[in-house]
Amino acid sequence: MTYRAKLEARLYAEQTITKAIRTPINFIVHTLQEVNDGLAHGRYFFMDVAKDGIALYECDDNELHKPKPKPKTPAQALAIAQEYFDEWMQAAVGREKLAKFAVQEGLYKHAAFEFHQTAESLYHCVLLVCTFYTPHVHNLGFLREQRNTHAKPMESTRTQSAGL
Repeated sequence: MTYRAKLEARLYAEQTITKAIRTPINFIVHTLQEVNDGLAHGRYFFMDVAKDGIALYECDDNELHKPKPKPKTPAQALAIAQEYFDEWMQAAVGREKLAKFAVQEGLYKHAAFEFHQTAESLYHCVLLVCTFYTPHVHNLGFLREQRNTHAKPMESTRTQSAGL
């Protein structure tokens, strides 16, 4: 039996038999190479895991890379930014559609929630595209501050280069 299968069986038993775990748990498994590659490329998920996560199982004594991304070529940076943009813009557009549908149906609390999720997705999109990082928070005021700190300078640069 693989380690993953043993862990799945134990988590299932802890939830259903002993009731020691009440909240459903999902776990994510990555190889050390995948984690280190994510850290080297500045992927926010891996940077957060390296900073705040707990290693539940390590198969050897190799350590994680320091979460400082290696310099990227402009082409690599553009590819990563495009990937983030595509993912988070699609999420925002989907949330906006749900919000508008909720308004049409008179489900105003649901609409407010989905509009909040739309704004949150857009802030995460801007931060990821501009900085390759976004904090895991839902506070729009905090996300706006982060956007103003990290992405606003790019806006003025774009405006100046466009002659506006």
